[in-house]
Amino acid sequence: YGSTQSQALVAEICRRVDHLPLAIELAAARTKVLSLTQIRDRLAQMLSLPAPTGRVGTDRHKTMSAALDWSYGLLTSQERELFMWLSVFVGSFTLEAAEAVYADEILAAEQVLPLLSQLIDHSLVVVSDRAADSARYRLLEPVRELSHQNRQGRRC
Repeated sequence: YGSTQSQALVAEICRRVDHLPLAIELAAARTKVLSLTQIRDRLAQMLSLPAPTGRVGTDRHKTMSAALDWSYGLLTSQERELFMWLSVFVGSFTLEAAEAVYADEILAAEQVLPLLSQLIDHSLVVVSDRAADSARYRLLEPVRELSHQNRQGRRC
């Protein structure tokens, strides 16, 4: 993997999984059977595949999906709802955008900030830019994809 092209593919894979160690490890485990190009092209599928046999660790560390399901299970029902609604944002978003998308007659806009703070504490949402006039947030891409799939399945 010493070529410039291979290094570029590895860098792209790492960026696409937002440098999440478990995701990188799961992708790296597939280098025995797939090329780097195949790994890049099949990344979304691979994050839900189990790790190769013989790996140690708890069930929640064997797939990205299992790890996120475990984290999701620790959330309150309101945190889960906001988390799923935030998956509509591809890229970053502001607090005001989150309030506009999620707040309704059941949940006041003022309740979004405490829930968003909890999701940040759970490392499911990250602050991507504090320097702007308004802080921006985002879901790591593998997290957003799985959350979006959960939202689609529930048809919120």
